[in-house]
Amino acid sequence: MSKFFLNFKEERKVTDHFIEAFRTKVTGRDQMIGSLSGGNQQKVVIAHALSTNPKVLILDEPTRGIDAAARGDVYAIIEELKSTGLAILLISSDMEEIVELSDRAVTMYSGRINKEFSKDEISQDSLMAAAFGVVEGSEAIV
Repeated sequence: MSKFFLNFKEERKVTDHFIEAFRTKVTGRDQMIGSLSGGNQQKVVIAHALSTNPKVLILDEPTRGIDAAARGDVYAIIEELKSTGLAILLISSDMEEIVELSDRAVTMYSGRINKEFSKDEISQDSLMAAAFGVVEGSEAIV
């Protein structure tokens, strides 16, 4: 039987790093996550995922239900992560979020990928049209 040991010193170091880096408003590192605001809870979830040093981060509706200030903080975190070279798969129903944060976008219609957009092709209008099956050069599938 193998033993599992936690490195509490390293855990505190990582926690303190993310609290500071993400400007998370907490009373201390031992504060219960459920007592934080929605935006700060989201920052903790992202920090938890990043603590394993992933190569790809999947964010599904990362700003749903949080206020405008927290949304700006999460956007800044995503932009910083992108600048470090981390691959981010952003899943969002918020078209503004996709337009602002994405370098490439893919839409689906009727359960299938129907269009891929490069950075300069991404707009709310083009995303909405493709999401409803209106893709240039083809007819909508009904």
